Amino acid sequence: MKTGTKSTTDTKRVFSVGAGHSCGRVGKGLRAFFGPARGRPACVVAVVLLVLVCLASPPAIAADHPPIDLPVRARHANYGRGGSCGFAAAEDLLTLGGRPDLANWVRRHYEGPSQLCPDRIICIGDVAERLGLSYDYTYGDGHSADVAWLEAVSRRHLGAVLSWRWRDERGWHYDGQHAVTFLGFDADGDAWLINCNCPDHTWRFPRAEFLEIWTRCYANAFTFEW
Repeated sequence: MKTGTKSTTDTKRVFSVGAGHSCGRVGKGLRAFFGPARGRPACVVAVVLLVLVCLASPPAIAADHPPIDLPVRARHANYGRGGSCGFAAAEDLLTLGGRPDLANWVRRHYEGPSQLCPDRIICIGDVAERLGLSYDYTYGDGHSADVAWLEAVSRRHLGAVLSWRWRDERGWHYDGQHAVTFLGFDADGDAWLINCNCPDHTWRFPRAEFLEIWTRCYANAFTFEW
């Protein structure tokens, strides 16, 4: 079990989140195409064998759809006067991991700004330790990001809490003071997010644009290990 395993990124920056709004691109949805069955009985046998192989194989990551997702009713909106985005995203991860009971417990006991390091604001890692859960995280420095860490999280369908940009009347801010839920990369490499300030949408970003924003926001991320 890994508890608080740090990434190989050398420069540390406190992951403190709890303000602002963020926007992205709405996902286009999953399209499936089916055609009429035709041909000899041998074709039927081939189809049956193909189905059995698919059932025995791990699910493939599709394009135009996040690798993992929550129905809108199960997503967690920001709370505590809008400053609990880190906890809201962690609640999404707990629900994705099959523990909505723990997500409800976090919401009852925590609110306000959060961070990864136990410094001056309550730490998400401390919450995980109090719940007896293993976790992992990574830091950036505003100029580099541990993309391999995030890709591994995506392959394992864990999801992650990410530092992200937020917006007010002055424009966009890239100080990492907001957090979103990362749902993974799809087959095209696009990133999918849930923003607790507008959880009824699923936001999709082209890979390059996503990595640029996340890196500028200090590329902080946290996940639970299941």
